[in-house]
Amino acid sequence: MRSTDQGQRGGLVTGVKQTLGVVVAVLLALALIGLGMETAGRMLARQTEQSMLVSPHLNWSEWHRYDPDLMWALKSNLDGVAQQYPFAKRMEPWRVSTNSLGLRHPPIAPKGDRYRILCLGDSRTYGFGVENDETWPARLQATLAVRAPGRYDVINAGVPGYSIFHGARYLETSGIALEPDMVLLCFGYNDASPVPPPGFGDWDWENPQRRAGWRYLLKRVFQGLDLETERPDGVRETRLTPGEFADSLLRIARFCAARDIAAVPVAWPSLPELLGEHLDRPHLCGMIVAAGDLTGMPVISLHDALAAHVREIFLDDVHLDAAGYRLVAESIADALPQVFRELPDTYRRPEGMPPRLQTETVAAKMDRYRLWMEADPSCYKPYAELDALLLAQNDPEGRVAEWRRAAAACPDEGRPRFLLGLALEARGDHDAALDAYRAAVECEPGDPAIRASLGFALRRKGEHRAAAAAFEAALRINPGARHLWADLIAALCDAGDIPAARQKTIQAQREGATIPRELRDRIVRESQP
Repeated sequence: MRSTDQGQRGGLVTGVKQTLGVVVAVLLALALIGLGMETAGRMLARQTEQSMLVSPHLNWSEWHRYDPDLMWALKSNLDGVAQQYPFAKRMEPWRVSTNSLGLRHPPIAPKGDRYRILCLGDSRTYGFGVENDETWPARLQATLAVRAPGRYDVINAGVPGYSIFHGARYLETSGIALEPDMVLLCFGYNDASPVPPPGFGDWDWENPQRRAGWRYLLKRVFQGLDLETERPDGVRETRLTPGEFADSLLRIARFCAARDIAAVPVAWPSLPELLGEHLDRPHLCGMIVAAGDLTGMPVISLHDALAAHVREIFLDDVHLDAAGYRLVAESIADALPQVFRELPDTYRRPEGMPPRLQTETVAAKMDRYRLWMEADPSCYKPYAELDALLLAQNDPEGRVAEWRRAAAACPDEGRPRFLLGLALEARGDHDAALDAYRAAVECEPGDPAIRASLGFALRRKGEHRAAAAAFEAALRINPGARHLWADLIAALCDAGDIPAARQKTIQAQREGATIPRELRDRIVRESQP
């Protein structure tokens, strides 16, 4: 019996060992497969990076390097590295020097009080074919130094081959640290460059250092097998589609506007564009101008300046000689006063530059909003804009008269009656304001702002229970208005309904609202017999 038990135990141990061996073998195989996929994915990502580097056939590795965020960038601390290129007219040599940040610019000094202009762009901004001091950003610095000594600091952040995709990414990751007051955007040529099949564009780039290699490998397999969702605009033909170009412009505009930085696109046509011809890519200058209109960005156009010198300044279809870049710099310098006239007043301006130019009178703006209200009385925007103008006029009587007229003209709209109530309250006529709010609620019972304003007016009149009902109605319509919970509870306390106030406090805290400590203490105090 004992030998039988020992045999069974031995068989069990052997079975466990075999099972563990199989598990270990499977885990090891999976680990090797995963390692292989990771390695293959990273190698594939690096191969993609190499294929997207600017003009690798020219062996320009002496001055540009791989960058995981930007695909490529200029090497830092270059000192007079010789380069040359066979332009249409002649072989053009030049030398490249960069600072510690990898910019074709001298070492950047502390900003101080100077107005800093950051120039983002492609090989035209970099200065393809000319010396460091002959690039247009360097010429712009020299021009502004003569016109306004010590007031400007111009930085060249151009890199050959860059599109506006790179400009946006560079600005967000590195350029913002340079504290620019203005960003000049010189793109539109590489963006429309044709791409060979399978059509990988700039927006398809993924930083392989921030993505698992196996994920990148699977993505490429899916692309190769045509298993990915089909692009709504068909097969990619250019590095950026016109839509991606416009989206990148808007992205930069929003990024800069949030920081009161002036984003100024430069519409820089190529030689075929100036002649009204197409070469091998769509023209994007018109889109740059349209994006400026859409976002309010002032746009500098170089069309007329370049068109007057097409015979003298072009090295090829896109690049200029030193005289051409000097012309660009002078044209941009000449355009800056008008640019500053178009910028919002909150943006910084260098000393001596004009404030925002008011191209439309206040009266004309008011007439425009009145027309909008007449055409679409249900839209809130013209009411809000017109009321803001009326407030700025500091004329309480005129504001009341305006909204009385609007209420009479729109008998079924609550918005003019609501604004009439606000105007009457500002004038101190609380009874008339309360009537206006009640009339507004009858017209638009589903507007939470009107309900809340009615509640405040009722509290001032001492009608606390009615005020609580108004606040509760506003919260039912818009539960996100958590700040109204405190007003509702205070109105219930003023009405003497402490049990209801206590119940609403519990409900408010459950909804995530913050109730002031003094209000909670009041409920506790008045709950005591």
